[in-house]
Amino acid sequence: MARVNLEVQKETKEEWEKAAKNDPNAGGNLSGFVRSAVMAKINNNSESHGKEDIHKEITELKDMVADLTQSLQTTNARLSELETDIRSDPEIEKLANELFSRLPTEREFEEWHGGKGEKLKLDQQPEEKRTIVKAERGGELDAFTEILDCSPLEIQDAINYLMKSTPLIQEAEISGETRVYREK
Repeated sequence: MARVNLEVQKETKEEWEKAAKNDPNAGGNLSGFVRSAVMAKINNNSESHGKEDIHKEITELKDMVADLTQSLQTTNARLSELETDIRSDPEIEKLANELFSRLPTEREFEEWHGGKGEKLKLDQQPEEKRTIVKAERGGELDAFTEILDCSPLEIQDAINYLMKSTPLIQEAEISGETRVYREK
């Protein structure tokens, strides 16, 4: 065992000896008290390192959240640009204008779906006009894809364009299908 000698003031030694007698970890003597105090200090420093590690991890987590937030903002900005590109696509804009001119008005739509006998007139139409009537009176999206010769996705893009461009476009669920019309 190695020996360590300390020089302290007489009053300090007396204070330590008194504390050593009351400390169960010191074994009732000054040497045990000093060893116990030194070990407590070492352990306390180890706990401090643990706190520093936790602080470091929290800082790293904050940095990761900041990076993720920035990445999300960048993604949202790019998505917004894509939406703008879709809306500004001349073909979609042209299709949207054509679709708008052919959408049923609110009154026509309500008459068609309100049971005022309008649907019965569908059977009286020539076969080639039935699709046009379903679209222009009933707001049926499938009928619009047929008469405008485009895909359902293009019709949906045109509807989205119109809905963002004007508050006049309305959607309604009828028999599980989305129908579209324009206000008066």
